[in-house]
Amino acid sequence: MAKTARDRAADGRDVVVAVSLSHQMPMVPGAARDDPELRPSPEQVLDNFREVTYAGAEAGADMVMLEMMSRPLHMKLALQAAEESGLPFWCGLSARMESANVHSYVWEGFPFEESIAVAVAGKAEVMGLMHTNVNATGPALALLREQWSGPMMAYPDSGFFKMPRWQFTDIIEPEDLEEEARQWCGLGVQVLGGCCGLGLEHIRALARLRG
Repeated sequence: MAKTARDRAADGRDVVVAVSLSHQMPMVPGAARDDPELRPSPEQVLDNFREVTYAGAEAGADMVMLEMMSRPLHMKLALQAAEESGLPFWCGLSARMESANVHSYVWEGFPFEESIAVAVAGKAEVMGLMHTNVNATGPALALLREQWSGPMMAYPDSGFFKMPRWQFTDIIEPEDLEEEARQWCGLGVQVLGGCCGLGLEHIRALARLRG
């Protein structure tokens, strides 16, 4: 389906199709965090990642995109499966602000530097932030740049999640997002996009930075 959409919409442009890996776990009913009692074993998680990447490669995916990486143990497994796939892969980290400090997105609150250290030990071609609120994206990118000298990406979100769906509240204005992203480009970000809460006008604003 993704390849068909690409073929219909590419309009002569080079557009790649990615297979997505995320370590999202079963959630506590009515809560915005996962249930430790329902987490599969690390062995099962790795098997699941391998199944997804193998199926994607067989179907003709061009690359693997690691998304919402924020729990070090499961990040290692996702990185392993991505490397084993033989496809190029990018790694998208997720972070949040807590008491003026940057933490991994998951509720356990790992220091973000711990997630970065795990990620840079992998062999991703591009690293960056995604599904991370605009106000946390800049500080998180600055920390990432301290440990990573390669290409970076930024796919922020705006609003917040409240079970069972995303809340489109206090969404950043496209012009304000453009100014924030201008600073990220100064840190070396080369790939810009949008996650939850952002729409077409936000993407158009980001596109202005790409000329």
